[in-house]
Amino acid sequence: RERFESTLTDALEKAKQQCRYAEAAQQAQRMLDLTRQKNEITPFMGYRPYAVYDMDWEKKRMEGLLAKTDGTAGDLIAVMPAGAKFRTDPHDDGIHERWQAPEFDDSRWETFTTTKGWQDQGLRDEHGRPYEGLAWYRMKVTVPPDAEVERARLLCPAVIDEVWVWVNGRYAGHRPYKSPWFRPHVMDMDVGGMLVPGRENQITLRVFCNRDCFGANGVYERMFLYAKREAEEPAAE
Repeated sequence: RERFESTLTDALEKAKQQCRYAEAAQQAQRMLDLTRQKNEITPFMGYRPYAVYDMDWEKKRMEGLLAKTDGTAGDLIAVMPAGAKFRTDPHDDGIHERWQAPEFDDSRWETFTTTKGWQDQGLRDEHGRPYEGLAWYRMKVTVPPDAEVERARLLCPAVIDEVWVWVNGRYAGHRPYKSPWFRPHVMDMDVGGMLVPGRENQITLRVFCNRDCFGANGVYERMFLYAKREAEEPAAE
């Protein structure tokens, strides 16, 4: 049973990393079903001490992300690449050197994944302490020619602790500081009118993280672009 649960957890994480939220929610439901079965054997099995890390909470989170991509609350425009050009910025040079500019040469930057924090990718000092401070992510994504860019939003399911966003060199906005202890760490940024359909677009994030939680630092879940659906007006009586 433990091996089976581990397989389900791995499948859930893989689905999340690829933005396949319907599959992720299904895997979470299977985990919930196993928990209930264990509790039927004994109440000491399947104990859930903290609701934020409960699989029911994760299932609802996946369903919320699914709604923004399946036509319920939004329509998927594009999944952002898992890999991004990455560079730390301990002295805050990036703003002055315009690292957000589309023409900036990032060819010598490292490539980090956006599916886990930078601590888990080896960004530690000689004492094993994770890097704390500013870092930048640069990535390119092709937007379909028929994308509804006026309603476009950039969604990052998990980023800590603070983030600034540029699209094609234009400043899109700022997600304020949020403690890593208060999940989820969503950034849902309005980028309407900043994307160019039918071509490659430059997305840049400047992230400040001075406190991590279990290896979650910087961007640690894959991002996507979606077109937000307008709320329907209630029918007249």
